Amino acid sequence: DDVIHTFVGFFPASNPKYIVLVKMDRPQWGKEAASYTVTLAFREVEQFLINYYNIPPDEEQ
Repeated sequence: DDVIHTFVGFFPASNPKYIVLVKMDRPQWGKEAASYTVTLAFREVEQFLINYYNIPPDEEQ
């Protein structure tokens, strides 16, 4: 059985400007690790873009 993990996230939360889709075909860790593998990859891309574009954190409401 082939497994595909996908995750879509956006940021900043209060006024989204970026949408990131992460897709992994046949990950070596199996389907049980989906919540960890793709979300970790999303977080790395998100942090890179936040630092690169100097995006300030959302204000608490």
